[in-house]
Amino acid sequence: MLNENHKLFIQNQKVEYRKLGFAECPAFNNEKIYFNNYGFQHIIRKGKKLREISEQIKRFNILKYAPIIIKNSKEFETYT
Repeated sequence: MLNENHKLFIQNQKVEYRKLGFAECPAFNNEKIYFNNYGFQHIIRKGKKLREISEQIKRFNILKYAPIIIKNSKEFETYT
């Protein structure tokens, strides 16, 4: 169960997340990669279950690097 402080933290992070908008990815012919609700839910959930609070915080802390990584990606690899 989320406490009130964490609920407020999530609300604030959602506002910041929405500000990211999108990033163009050279690896995908400059296709726009959108930071939408699907991505936000992926940060706080694993499937239908909420991630541990500490895991959510880690993910939000590194999120600021995602647009930079996307914009600087020149190629991609697939793993099987």
